[in-house]
Amino acid sequence: MKAKARNYKIEVRLGLAVIILILLILNFASHYTLYRTGHSLENRFKNSLYEAAIVAANYIYQDGVGSFSDSIRSVIAREYGLDAIEIIHFNYDRVLNIQKRIALDSTITAVDPGIGFEDLQPLLENRPVYRRRKSGESGLVLFPLSYEGSKYLVLVSGRDTFLGSVDNAGRTLVFFSILGLLVIAVVSRRFVNMIVAPFKRLKNKAEISGRLDADGSDEVSQVIGTYEKIIDDLQKNEKELIELNRLIIQKAENLEIYNNHILRSINTGLITIDKDGRISTINRAAMEILGLTEKDPTGCHYRDLFGPRTELDNLIGDFREDHSAIESRQVSLERPGLSKKNLSLSISQLCDCDGQTMGAVMILNDQTEFLKLRDELELKKRMALLGEMSGGLAHQLRNSLGAIVGFARLITKKAADREAAARNAAFLLNESREAEQLVSRFLDFARPLEMSPEKLDLSGLLRELCSQFGKKYPALKISFRPIRTACGSVTGDRLLLKQALGNIVDNACHAYGDEGGEVVIELDQIHESCRISIIDFAGGIPRKFREHVFTPFFSGSPGGTGLGLPLTRKIVAMHQGRTDFQTAAGIGTTFVVDLPIQAAPLPVSSTAEGIRS
Repeated sequence: MKAKARNYKIEVRLGLAVIILILLILNFASHYTLYRTGHSLENRFKNSLYEAAIVAANYIYQDGVGSFSDSIRSVIAREYGLDAIEIIHFNYDRVLNIQKRIALDSTITAVDPGIGFEDLQPLLENRPVYRRRKSGESGLVLFPLSYEGSKYLVLVSGRDTFLGSVDNAGRTLVFFSILGLLVIAVVSRRFVNMIVAPFKRLKNKAEISGRLDADGSDEVSQVIGTYEKIIDDLQKNEKELIELNRLIIQKAENLEIYNNHILRSINTGLITIDKDGRISTINRAAMEILGLTEKDPTGCHYRDLFGPRTELDNLIGDFREDHSAIESRQVSLERPGLSKKNLSLSISQLCDCDGQTMGAVMILNDQTEFLKLRDELELKKRMALLGEMSGGLAHQLRNSLGAIVGFARLITKKAADREAAARNAAFLLNESREAEQLVSRFLDFARPLEMSPEKLDLSGLLRELCSQFGKKYPALKISFRPIRTACGSVTGDRLLLKQALGNIVDNACHAYGDEGGEVVIELDQIHESCRISIIDFAGGIPRKFREHVFTPFFSGSPGGTGLGLPLTRKIVAMHQGRTDFQTAAGIGTTFVVDLPIQAAPLPVSSTAEGIRS
């Protein structure tokens, strides 16, 4: 077994040696390629300088002078990318200086300070000189020529940055090649151990687990066979796990779908909030209660949903601080563009299967209609009792008032010559008549109303009201604005509807007191109903009176009976209509009466049946 292990290490070392040899061959090939590239570039650079020198010489021959103009110099320099181009008179003194190595020409040394006497020897034999500086980028050419018995030198110099880069790359490559060989020599032994060590660990693990395959011909075969068996087992287990995972995911999806169906189907609003106060889930009923029809608020903070410093916001904040459950707390919800709603709110902790708190669960029930019906039912009960009492009391009072009126008339006749007694009797008679009128109005409200249904022209009826109250209140401007007059056929009792609408118009006129103002009556069609809007600009109804506007016997005016608007609601309800109002402090009030276009009026047999919201 040891011999086999040694053979394995030898094979690894041989493999590493082959890799190093391949790297050396590639390194040599790259050096050779770089050398050939540099040689080719240098030849091209040298030929370019020679060509520039020859072109300059030709200009001298053509112009017939021993120099050329600056414009020609610029053209040649620009065309061949030269740094310098000069004409040097190669006279006897310069030749002697080179032969005897006395001094170098300053023009040449200015271009190439490193040039020596040996480099200029070919000029003595009338041969051109090419020299490239050690930096590798710049070079010069000295080209001899004869003109009219005198000798000249054409000096051209330029630079090739790419040629310099190639030289630098060659030097860098040589440096890193040497460095790489040193590094490979140092780490090769460690590298071999790094390759062999994982194999040893695998073999040891297989032996410890007792699963080492003893059928292999060598250690490598044994380890490979062992881990092939392990992989086969893992693949089988993986298939089982995948199937189990698929079943779990399918079950979870079915459960989630089932839960979503439940949440969508229940009419109770349900909202879950995470620890950070963000909405996790919200069902359809909750979105309808909150008036959310377009945007899904999931992921938003609950304050963005309910608004800061609202009743809901305060309750949720208190729950998040002390974690005390809230059961069926009555709260009010007011949102822009949404009518006020009365909600029943319950909040409890949301926990996972381990009992850890995940957030909170909110349950919302819209009790607006329930509370409204409860109040209406209570009002109906009170009104039924009050109607019975007022009916009996009104009959008794009417009998008594009849006797008082009769005696007052008798006293008036008997005391015609006594001014004080006559005046008191007249006062008594007047007050008795007013009391009798009040009792009659009580009876009108308490007893069932009889209807004579007919098709009505609401436009004509409203114009008639404008004319009637315009004469009664000449200081006011009462106008009719038909927004949409073609409201269809409205069936109802003309006199009762005139009385109901007249009560509202009369209240609007009374709101101005002795001051002047304007009352506007509008007619419009909203869906399947005709909407009559009676608008005043008298400053609005005080907040403390708003809840009692339709309460019988309640009046905000000192001389009012509190029966006008309740009777109006009663009459409109008989026509299956609806009465409501909107008021703004400091602006005014709008009463709205909606009458169905084709609905037949309902018979009303008692006071309690006639009072509706």
